[in-house]
Amino acid sequence: MEVSATDPHSISTPLCHEDKGIHSDDHAIRHVDCEIGSTPNSTMEVPATDPPSTPTPICHAGEGIQVDGDAMHNADDETGSTPTQIQVKVKIVISPGNNQYYVPTCDPLLKPYVNQHFSFVEDGIEFYRRYAASCGFDIRLGTTRRARDLSITNKYIYCSREGCDAQMILNNLFNKRELSNAFFFEYDTDDKDHLTRLFWADPISRRNYAAFGDVVSFDATYSTNRYNLIFAPFTGLDNHRRIVTFGSGLLSKEDTDSYAWLLGKFKECMGRTPLMIITDQDPGMKNAIERVLPSTRHRYCMWHIDKKITERVPHCKNPDSSFRKKINEVIWSDVLEPVEFEKAWGDVITEFALNNHIWLGKIFEVRYKWIPAYFRDDPLSGLFRTTSASESVNSFFDRFLNRCSNLVEFFMQYDTALAAQRHAQDQLNSETTISIPTMKTPLPFERHALVMIYTKKIFFEVQDAIADACFTCRILSIFDDGLS
Repeated sequence: MEVSATDPHSISTPLCHEDKGIHSDDHAIRHVDCEIGSTPNSTMEVPATDPPSTPTPICHAGEGIQVDGDAMHNADDETGSTPTQIQVKVKIVISPGNNQYYVPTCDPLLKPYVNQHFSFVEDGIEFYRRYAASCGFDIRLGTTRRARDLSITNKYIYCSREGCDAQMILNNLFNKRELSNAFFFEYDTDDKDHLTRLFWADPISRRNYAAFGDVVSFDATYSTNRYNLIFAPFTGLDNHRRIVTFGSGLLSKEDTDSYAWLLGKFKECMGRTPLMIITDQDPGMKNAIERVLPSTRHRYCMWHIDKKITERVPHCKNPDSSFRKKINEVIWSDVLEPVEFEKAWGDVITEFALNNHIWLGKIFEVRYKWIPAYFRDDPLSGLFRTTSASESVNSFFDRFLNRCSNLVEFFMQYDTALAAQRHAQDQLNSETTISIPTMKTPLPFERHALVMIYTKKIFFEVQDAIADACFTCRILSIFDDGLS
């Protein structure tokens, strides 16, 4: 868009142009509106037979912007490059060159028109900003040309593809929902129509939740795109003890309302709440879970806390100290009762003179949120108890996602990660079906466990327990009807 101050400020009809010289990394799309007030370099004509626009924008970046079946054509840049023809409903004919250009479909009240007048240049910029937001893109201010007396003669405004990323993603999600009713997504925007919240889950993710969704890990520690939107996946463990994704969200804020919105959409999508949800110690997340999932047991991720112990306690940095070994024996034990844990914790803290350590005191106060001794009676509470399981949840997406990605690149990386995850799951399912491990004992329930109950991965764990019971344990006494 070009605004000229030679006359009372008029504005011409916008033209879409991808000027790769403006911003090479994001392929900015430039909207060119001819000079205002002075004799324009090109004349514009809007055919009277063109139908009015409808306010349903769908914006695509690339060779042009697709809008609800209509498209804005790439305009000539200042070097005179020739655009490519795109068929649309609304068109504008500009000379010289007799080329055709197109405007996006939007609310007629927001659409600029030929020789539109504004009292000030700033008014024209603000009008165009609202127009861009309604069509699904953003703008940035470009070159300002001034006369010898420093008065503004022309002002350029550009629209960047970055502003179209969110609309492109929403279009893709809408298309997926049209192809499958089981595809679920919801989104929210702010008063400037910027994407602030998004949740989505495909049919496979929803089926995985139905099978393995009793315990859910919800981690919002990933900042994986250039817009600083927080990536928050809902994950669990499948019957091979491998990570499985139930759904994912993007948030612009890490506050209680945002988390509550995301958890609410997750609950709406899945139709039931998990027995337990595992998160970090974010207070906003804690409040949101209490609000949206009051019947779900909330547990803090031990892997996050274990990492902080290493960072915050000086003894952990001393290779000669036995603190790390002794504290691990206490916090990771699944055989201690709560009273036994509290005594063992106090003994270690006293031994290493850490009674006045503020952070250790705080995590001890919330011990019922993360210590296994307080979850012994909860079903499936041991799924994320081990360090390896918790760490794998946090590291899986890190292998695929790039913090410098835009939204389109992020979703491509996300789909790649999900495909890799599901391919590995399919391979394990196939191995369980076609392979038969060697039996270690003649006991019939060992073979029954393989054939009827467990996957191959879990069977090996059960088989080791059976073998240990047979070959490494001895009978101390036998009771029959209470008599030895």
